[in-house]
Amino acid sequence: MNYPAVVSTLVPRRQIAVGEATFLCNHTEAWTIVAVPSPYTIGRRMWSADHSTEAYSTREEFMEACIPIIRQELHELVAVRVDAYS
Repeated sequence: MNYPAVVSTLVPRRQIAVGEATFLCNHTEAWTIVAVPSPYTIGRRMWSADHSTEAYSTREEFMEACIPIIRQELHELVAVRVDAYS
């Protein structure tokens, strides 16, 4: 399967799942769980030696750049009362 490749440095533009999680939490009393991709998963799928090296010279560098973005998303999911994330 082909995935899009990162070709420039990451700039957060919007939340990954907070909007949907907010809707869910506002419409249920049930336990809420949200799946968020790990930096490893994003790195494995979106870094390409053929296309990504101008932005991130290594896959590991790209995964490191994903960490603060995902960390912020997790903080925001907690703030909207998501019970768990995986």
